[in-house]
Amino acid sequence: ALKRLISNVHVYQTNKTQELVKKLEGLDAFLIEEKIKLIILDSIALPFRSEFDGKHIPARQRLLNTVASKLKYFSDTFGLPVVTTNQVTTKFSKAEYGAALGITWAHAVNVRYRLNCYDSPTNDTAVRREWIIEKSPCSPSKSL
Repeated sequence: ALKRLISNVHVYQTNKTQELVKKLEGLDAFLIEEKIKLIILDSIALPFRSEFDGKHIPARQRLLNTVASKLKYFSDTFGLPVVTTNQVTTKFSKAEYGAALGITWAHAVNVRYRLNCYDSPTNDTAVRREWIIEKSPCSPSKSL
């Protein structure tokens, strides 16, 4: 059963934004032929943060919009859930953590969850996990 499950997983790796865009542009037929049921993009931030510096933010944002539009197209057209993971970055001015890729990506997603993992203050081996619905068109923000 595990072999059959693994044989149905298709993996494509890249750390280049142009390769990612090119792969997404040619994915329509593959989704149909292989009867794909789920797209997972881990991590959306990696190619964008490694290729673009602070001087090229507009170009990065245009490419992010292209990727977001294509992923939304796949979801709408093929009825596929699309899951992306992002990276966490530090906001030094406020000494807090936040999602990478800025406001463009924050507004591009329809539903945003955050997963937290906390060490127990009283027990070295216990861990508390938290799932937060941060953005959803049909659910209020809540923590589970």
